[in-house]
Amino acid sequence: MDSKRKMKRSGNIQEPSSITDGSESGSMLLRVQHAQSLLTALENMRRQEELCDVELVVAGREIKAHRVILAAVSPYFNAMFTSDVVESKQKVVHLNDLEPLAVQTAVEFAYVARVNITVDNVQSLLTVATLLQMDTLTEKCCYFLENELHPSNCLGIRRFSENHGCFMLSKTAYEYTLRNFNHTTQMEEFFQCPLEEVLKLLSEDSLYVRHEEEVYEAALRWVNYKKHERLKAVPQIAETIRFPLMAWEFLVTKVLDDGFISSKGDSCHLFEEARMYHLCPQLRSDIKCGSRFRPRKLYGQAEWIYVMGGEINPGRCTMRTVEKYNPTSNTWCEVSSMSTPRRGLAAAILDGILYVVGGSDGIAALNQVEQYDPSSDKWSPTTSMIEHRSSVGIGVLDGFLYAVGGYNGQVTVNTAERYNPRTGEWNMITEMNTVRSMLGVASMNGQLYAVGGYDGVTDLSSVEFYSNQTNQWQVVSSMKTPRSMAGVTVLNDVLFAVGGCNGQSLESVEIYTPETDTWMIIAPMKEPRSGVGTAVIDGLLYVLGGYNGTDYLNSVEVFHPQKKRWTSATSMKTNRRRFGCCS
Repeated sequence: MDSKRKMKRSGNIQEPSSITDGSESGSMLLRVQHAQSLLTALENMRRQEELCDVELVVAGREIKAHRVILAAVSPYFNAMFTSDVVESKQKVVHLNDLEPLAVQTAVEFAYVARVNITVDNVQSLLTVATLLQMDTLTEKCCYFLENELHPSNCLGIRRFSENHGCFMLSKTAYEYTLRNFNHTTQMEEFFQCPLEEVLKLLSEDSLYVRHEEEVYEAALRWVNYKKHERLKAVPQIAETIRFPLMAWEFLVTKVLDDGFISSKGDSCHLFEEARMYHLCPQLRSDIKCGSRFRPRKLYGQAEWIYVMGGEINPGRCTMRTVEKYNPTSNTWCEVSSMSTPRRGLAAAILDGILYVVGGSDGIAALNQVEQYDPSSDKWSPTTSMIEHRSSVGIGVLDGFLYAVGGYNGQVTVNTAERYNPRTGEWNMITEMNTVRSMLGVASMNGQLYAVGGYDGVTDLSSVEFYSNQTNQWQVVSSMKTPRSMAGVTVLNDVLFAVGGCNGQSLESVEIYTPETDTWMIIAPMKEPRSGVGTAVIDGLLYVLGGYNGTDYLNSVEVFHPQKKRWTSATSMKTNRRRFGCCS
């Protein structure tokens, strides 16, 4: 009778609800608690040296453990203990060239999954973790080092991680180096770098530099650190520097004086390349071959399209908000606003800095200029233009920023001025042949084109270009359609004039080929747009916002030159026209 009662009771045992209620989550909790209890018991047994069946000897230090635990967390030990090697039968295993305390820490981690990683132990611990193939411990060490990256250690961390097969950490450290090139190349680690590593770094397209001169200065610092030993490496280093992209004044007054290259001798071809690039801009499309003519990509700065300011319905309110578009994710996000509301402004990126010039605050034409640093998401004022300009055009040519035409508050002007970011000064250049506001400006093959616009009476079809070498404007063939407030940009060495206004908003698009001095109509946009923004990224032309004759737009169209057709992209957050746009 008693045994039957016991059997019946045992068949209906209920586990305490504090441990599990029978659900999946409850069962999981039970397993976790069981694992924790088991590991705690095993760690206590290890500390008290109970049932330990292996002894690791590291630099004379003895570390006792259980084979099954080590084999479970380390493929290295698993292979050792389950194969026919001598160590599989021995109770004592010698580990050479490792730090004893690091091995002790790794063994403790195998039992308790906890570790205290510090600057002092991380390298020795990572060495042990990678040798023993303890992936979780390796990941923790890599995560720690990633958070310790600094210009003073990023080169060493990259080298160390690569030597230990931690390729993700190596990649992260190298990307950090590229992003922080200027600071890194002023540190002792850089000065101690071997030549091969310096050559690789200086050759990178993705250096985060604003001027090629910064790359040259870094190379010069490395050479001068051990000048007597390293002078013989100058010819190799010179091949990695993009002399054509330097300011001509810097090249002839600094680089030649330093003796880094010369107009004669073994390096004369580098000087001749740069000379031809600067003195014969019309030939640039012919001589652009190889990396020395390719601008650095400003690493870490994803390719974004920025739009800022403009006017919005109702009431044609003037805005100062800014948003940016990522073509890869097809998404928009807002960034810091300009300090001044502007419409009829112009925007361009020069040496990684975004500049907005002129425009109107809704009351008066402006001459103020603001600059935006994408890395800090901050706006700051810079030198104002000489002349007030609303409905102005902007372009970048030979390292200078050009503000062209516009309305000065009284009349439409044909004046133009250029900004030197190295000196922070604006200087007037030769006047255009035609007064123009609401014009489009773009640079192509060493020439700055002023396209269409409004002369105060009528919309214009005329086009002219400026040469920095001659300081003159030259008239070329007119567009087939007069256009003001058109989008003007360059794609595949062809000048695009997109939309605009000619009494009404236009959907038509035409392209200019400089070799034949001809304009040709191509596929129209899906809807008319004036006061539009344009940008080119990854071989695609983006046309943004504007006014279709009825509504202010936030829609975006994309032109695919290979397919010769338009598609749609994600719309801007805000409807805008007469805004700044650049990429």
